[in-house]
Amino acid sequence: MASTRPHAETGLRMRMLRELNGLTQRQAAQVCKISATAWNDIERGINRPSIETACRACDAWGADLDFIFRGRFSERRSQGKKKPRR
Repeated sequence: MASTRPHAETGLRMRMLRELNGLTQRQAAQVCKISATAWNDIERGINRPSIETACRACDAWGADLDFIFRGRFSERRSQGKKKPRR
């Protein structure tokens, strides 16, 4: 049976970023230059954000595309330092 929310995890990460920055869905949509309806569909996992929308979110909130789309944290964003090599 196919999921009715194919992008649920991506939507949850976008919601997390919005909430961490203290924004309403309407405010987040304005930051990303999309409609409030489109933002809501992203958060609910109905649609996946476009690369442009995800890039705007990353630029505004210091996130990383790898986090938005795959749930991974980038080394370059964590504490601004590289891990020492062993």
